[in-house]
Amino acid sequence: MRKYFYFILSLFFPLIGDANQNIVINENERINVVIPTNHLTRIYFKNDRIKNLFSNAEDLILEADENLGQLYIRPASSLIKETSITLVSEMGIVQDVNIKVNDNLNLGETVQLISNKPNLMAEIEDKTKTLNYTDDIVSIIKDLIKSDNIKGLSASLVLDKSITLTKISEINKEKYKGEKFKVKNISKELKIITENTIPTNSKILAIAILKKELKPNEVTEAYIVRAK
Repeated sequence: MRKYFYFILSLFFPLIGDANQNIVINENERINVVIPTNHLTRIYFKNDRIKNLFSNAEDLILEADENLGQLYIRPASSLIKETSITLVSEMGIVQDVNIKVNDNLNLGETVQLISNKPNLMAEIEDKTKTLNYTDDIVSIIKDLIKSDNIKGLSASLVLDKSITLTKISEINKEKYKGEKFKVKNISKELKIITENTIPTNSKILAIAILKKELKPNEVTEAYIVRAK
């Protein structure tokens, strides 16, 4: 497996008459995408951007549009009939994708990956109206959503013997500190995660949670902004 960073889409592979595949993201399972043999397929996240990908270097020709965060792929040869890639989005989605090649497709494909997670960006914008979040706080939360995870940043904290809270990223500003946490349900029951689930103190100014209902072993993210 090799990690690819993107470069500007080449003009040598135009897409004409694209077909569409709309696929719901499922981070717990592989999703299936069908691509033609001799044409480029465009892949993108709805309301998100592709940040990184992992792929077998010999199976696919990979190109991308850095400005739009979209990926373009084509089989490296007519002998390739099936392969796989892993996509990572700017909002932290990690999706394994099975790629199947169909020789009968005569046009380029367009694949839209649709998340069933709530639109946290829109939720944050709404909260600015009701909770009077400042622009600085909203900006930090958005940066946390897009931030890279840092391994070994802190040990996990167990809450009520059912929820683990692990800090995975942080951002420091002049007046504020932003922290991103992985929240996991380690119980055998459905758990509801709210702002009150997160330990708080007087310095916490804002909390945003990506998904509030967690099945057993399911994971989400929480974003906290504190005053320094």
